[in-house]
Amino acid sequence: MPSHYLDPLQSLSPTFGDDPFQNFLTDVPEAAYFSTPQFQGATPNLRSFLQTGFRDFHNEFLGALGAQIKGGNLPTLRFPEFLQDMPFQQRFQESRFAPRQSRSRFAPQTRFTYPF
Repeated sequence: MPSHYLDPLQSLSPTFGDDPFQNFLTDVPEAAYFSTPQFQGATPNLRSFLQTGFRDFHNEFLGALGAQIKGGNLPTLRFPEFLQDMPFQQRFQESRFAPRQSRSRFAPQTRFTYPF
C-alpha cells in the first residue's frame, strides 16, 4: 500500500505515549461504565437501573460512532467521554426504576364506607 494512504486500523491503534489505562477503559466498556461516579452511594433502585442499562447506553454509544462514520469522519469518540455527557439522573427519573409519588398519602383509600 502506498505510504500516502491512511490505514484506518493503524490510526485507531494506540500510539506511544497513550495512557494504557485509558485504552483499557476504551477496550473494556464495562470497566468504564461500572466505574462511573453514579455507582458510588447509589440507592438500590438507581443501582438496578444502572446495572440493567449498560446495554442501552452502549448501544447509544455505538450509534454515535456510526453517525461519525456516516458523516465521513473517523470514529474518534471513546466510551468514557460518551459517558461523561450522559444525563444519568434524568434517564433514571424517566425509567421504571424511579420511585413513584404515591397518591395514597394525599388521598388515602377508603376501605369501608359507613352510612351516616
